[in-house]
Amino acid sequence: MRTPLNAILGYAQLLENDPTIPHHRQPAVRVVRRSSEHLADLIEGLLDISKIEAGKLDLFRDQTNFRDLLEQLADTFRPEAEAKGLVFRCAIAAQTPDRVHADERRLRQILINLLSNAVRYTDRGEVIFRVDYRNDVATFTVADTGRGIGPDDQERIFLPFERIEDPAAPVAGTGLGLTITKLLVEILGGELVVESALGHGSRFQVRMLLPQIAGQAALDRPDRIYGYRGKRRRILIVDDNPDHRALLEDLLRPLDFQLSIAESATAALAIAAVDPPDLALIDVAMPGEDGWRL
Repeated sequence: MRTPLNAILGYAQLLENDPTIPHHRQPAVRVVRRSSEHLADLIEGLLDISKIEAGKLDLFRDQTNFRDLLEQLADTFRPEAEAKGLVFRCAIAAQTPDRVHADERRLRQILINLLSNAVRYTDRGEVIFRVDYRNDVATFTVADTGRGIGPDDQERIFLPFERIEDPAAPVAGTGLGLTITKLLVEILGGELVVESALGHGSRFQVRMLLPQIAGQAALDRPDRIYGYRGKRRRILIVDDNPDHRALLEDLLRPLDFQLSIAESATAALAIAAVDPPDLALIDVAMPGEDGWRL
């Protein structure tokens, strides 16, 4: 599943930075890219369940562009909500810092699951995404005016593959989102609380310690990379998948790298013997000799 998704996501990123794309099509390209990122997170979520159960989940605490992350999530779910005729409200407290220490991927996963459910199970009214921050503790609230959850089901929704079925309005899903969300929140030392009533919507709230990083500006992410200074560098691309080879070539050749392309370990060794690269980008899983052996 990752192989075709990598190509979709990679080309979406290239198109997003392509100045020849018509202005009226740029929002569509951004939706493709963000939806691809969303799907990638869902795929990882399926793997996370088994990792959590085996006690082998890796956490990475790093500097995170907090406000940027929150705004990206709002921009991702606002069009989806509006397409259903819903009002999407996002309120980020003024004191929310630009940067915090966090596991960005896990935090994104938690919020995506909550926002996705809110939009999915709300047919009319609004979805509210609110972020408060005080004393290094972030409080995320996702509220909706949707179908709501009965008292007997409020514990069951966190069990794997359990979903609240409504024959009159079926909703697609795996029943893993809230399971993963609750486990991740607890592993990260946070707290997840749900308040809901049938026919009156739901309110999910997550509280989590996210220490702010003071005295520094937000991480600078350039809009577009045009090239590099200094000696021209040669990169060897080794991948048995032609779409991935083409994607890397389209990404790197405009930056003025000198490229060599190989579809196998044998071909890569032959190229490297004649023209050694400065860097090799190697696929791990290839027929014959794999990337690790190469």
